Amino acid sequence: MEPSEDPSGIADRHHDEWLRPEDPRLKGLAERLFNELEANTPRPPRFYLDATERRRVMVENLVANFALLVTANQPGARLIISAKRDAKSRYDRAGFPKKAFMTVLESMERQGYIKRYVGTAHGKRTTLEPSERLLDLLQDAASFNAASRVEGAETVWLNMNVGPKKRKKWIDYSDTPRTKQMREQMETINAAISRAEITLDGRSIGPVHLVRMFWTDSADNERFDKHGRLYRGPWQTLKKQERHRLRINDQPIIELDFKSMFPRLCYHLAGKPQPDGDLYEGVPMSRDASKLAMNALLCRTGPMRRMPDELKAMLGPGWNGNRVSAALAHRHPAISHMFGTGCGLHLMYLESEIMVSALLKIIDQDIVALPLHDGLFSQIEHEDACRAAMGDASEEILGVRLPVSMKANVFAAP
Repeated sequence: MEPSEDPSGIADRHHDEWLRPEDPRLKGLAERLFNELEANTPRPPRFYLDATERRRVMVENLVANFALLVTANQPGARLIISAKRDAKSRYDRAGFPKKAFMTVLESMERQGYIKRYVGTAHGKRTTLEPSERLLDLLQDAASFNAASRVEGAETVWLNMNVGPKKRKKWIDYSDTPRTKQMREQMETINAAISRAEITLDGRSIGPVHLVRMFWTDSADNERFDKHGRLYRGPWQTLKKQERHRLRINDQPIIELDFKSMFPRLCYHLAGKPQPDGDLYEGVPMSRDASKLAMNALLCRTGPMRRMPDELKAMLGPGWNGNRVSAALAHRHPAISHMFGTGCGLHLMYLESEIMVSALLKIIDQDIVALPLHDGLFSQIEHEDACRAAMGDASEEILGVRLPVSMKANVFAAP
């Protein structure tokens, strides 16, 4: 069956191969759907029992994934899937071949349980939408602890872009003492967060599996010093006006972050003293535009000949790449030589090293915090401990203590 064209999705969630039903009602629903699909899908005269069992596991997995969409109470949310059929690698679940998975999806679509929206090369991802029929069934079966995870999923990912279309490719790298250490760190972080009750509007967000995603420019260059940020936390995609809905162990949260993280990392790498104040202020543009412009200048290679569309919309007519670059260089002459050098990926790596260190220090105090890229969500009562851990972590990684601030919006109430 041909997938439909993709209208815009909201609050979408990545498909997780490693999920399985935990609630008995959800297990029963998965078995019911599996039997229906098997009865209505033609099979060749000879087929193998292990193939049948794989399809059963895949139906269970999809039901568990859709159950999390329901418990998260995000109307209109879809499941993001990868339709690529790359060679099997360390990132794939054993016994979960992509060809068989796509066949199960087609069966579920024919039976009216899902609708599939095709992705594009440089646009929307392929997504699955549960039908009203499936949603009705899930409302009765989904629960706070509807799903659990099969062990063994990778937490350290290495990516490169290949070909003229910059297609993403995950590198099946070789393990080293460093990758093993990072994996152990991520397992500690994931275990601590999973022990806490993380809810949105009182509903569990489900099992958490954060991953660190690195980037390299060559499959022969298995480096882990570019990017490295933590991803796959459902809270990371919440808009600012929605964050008041989040709770940790039924307690309201606050957001702490490092002040002006990217330019401060640049001053550190340049061997210059850290300036006081907000480093995104002091230029003839809004703070948001200044931050976006700074990030763009540090992540690109070469001069800014064309402004990013979002920055252009913020600044309006009269601005161009040269004027933006000159304004930031005038404000920060000590680090202007780093503009256009593509150092942004290494800055992200340093930022991620600091955040991992801070999270581990927080966990050692039996506190749970939820990472963002340069900050975290914490229970209000743990503000001082988290501030101290973030400062200690920056001093440990950089040798200098970076300032930490609390965002103006405190999430105790809408």
